[in-house]
Amino acid sequence: MEYFLKRKEAVCFCTPRRDVAIELEPRIKEAFPHVKVSLVYGGHTEDLVGDIVICTAHQLYRYKRYFDLLILDEIDAFPFAGNRLLRRFFIDSIKGTYILLSATPSADDLRLVEGAGGRIIALKARYHRMEIPVPQLVKYGLVPFFDIVERLRGFISCGKPCFIFAPTIERARTLGIMLRFLFKNGASVDSENPERKEIIDRFKSGFLDYLVCTSILERGITVKDLQIIVCDADHEVYDAPTLIQIAGRAGRKRGYEKGEVLFLSKTFSDRMRKAVETIEELNSDARLQGLLKEV
Repeated sequence: MEYFLKRKEAVCFCTPRRDVAIELEPRIKEAFPHVKVSLVYGGHTEDLVGDIVICTAHQLYRYKRYFDLLILDEIDAFPFAGNRLLRRFFIDSIKGTYILLSATPSADDLRLVEGAGGRIIALKARYHRMEIPVPQLVKYGLVPFFDIVERLRGFISCGKPCFIFAPTIERARTLGIMLRFLFKNGASVDSENPERKEIIDRFKSGFLDYLVCTSILERGITVKDLQIIVCDADHEVYDAPTLIQIAGRAGRKRGYEKGEVLFLSKTFSDRMRKAVETIEELNSDARLQGLLKEV
């Protein structure tokens, strides 16, 4: 990005989801304090021009053959994945170079890049050079709610913020109501909640101890010292890439590289085991390549 900015060329960082675009804006402004950064998404289109444009995939139709550098993050995420219209918006907005990013690319994504003559670069370690937290598989006892309460109480007593993932909106809302009887300082968010940005901001600012959420928060968000509980991790909505993305919310901040990730379920699905195996392989590869710090 810096290379293209120095050449006064148009740069875009695009992501499929609005929440991720909003999360990226302050981070990119911090990294590039001396250039104009414009954020564009549905309902927020007053300023379309900037040295760097951060936008959702839906907004790319505004930029015909415009960007000298177009970075598309989370190429395997809804709603971009498998959406021919959004892919056309993406292709039509490219004037020069493009970069596709994903922590969990599909085999089709990789074949697409290779078929277009592109290069595939694998980053096996995080910027702070510590291991990705490996999820723990935990079977429910007789009363699953008590297991969730026990784990959450432990995190709250240590002053550690926690995401509690539920597989459906209904389950997230019900669980949120039940938990607030015991732990008042929490909330629930999902894709249908109009106040989710404000709730997420309160959580990130330390005003809430926990958030019950759906997979809408599986990507993009970074919270200091975050701990993760996935309820009903054997549910069909959780494929291995989704579980890997969720686990990746932990340990992201420098100084707080070790977070707990708990997959709670009645049974251990192949998808759960695959997610754990993949993260262990990434850590092993990074260690063998000398990319991790000695601890």
